[in-house]
Amino acid sequence: VATVTIPNGDPIAVNSDGTVSAISGSSVAAAIGTAGEISNTFQEPRAVIDAASGKVVVAYIQRNSPYYPYAVVGTISGSTISFGTPVVLNSSSAVSTYGASIVYDPDSEKVIIMFSISSNAHAIVGTVSGTSISFGTAAQVGSTSMNASYYNSLVYDTANSKVVAFLNDGYDNKGYAVVGT
Repeated sequence: VATVTIPNGDPIAVNSDGTVSAISGSSVAAAIGTAGEISNTFQEPRAVIDAASGKVVVAYIQRNSPYYPYAVVGTISGSTISFGTPVVLNSSSAVSTYGASIVYDPDSEKVIIMFSISSNAHAIVGTVSGTSISFGTAAQVGSTSMNASYYNSLVYDTANSKVVAFLNDGYDNKGYAVVGT
């Protein structure tokens, strides 16, 4: 039951007493900012943002040989984004970021990226400073047979200050979870 006349086609809400009312509101214009170029050899991007600092980290693989994985820091200002200089994660010829994952750890203010070296899952920690990023040494995730080339994901557990990696082992096609600090 409507208590007032509702124009045909207007959206309605059902009130707690069983009557209906027209839903009112206003429109907001959407805007898209200016694009910032990351790289001209860019493919398979994975990104994470630190909203507190207004920084975004993008991990990607270079499209041309040698196919090294890179990461770059972007700075958000208003509706534009600008990027620093891309940094190589690992320069092994057996590295792949296909299916790579990235997560931000707000407790340590670090970025963790999981990728593959010789088909084995590895994770590396990145530290953002201004518009650049530096990396520690890549650590293997799980056993030597863990293949991180396909279908993996990272999540940060804020309650326990841990990173959890979920990955599909390409050798036995089973799913695994690994907890890291």
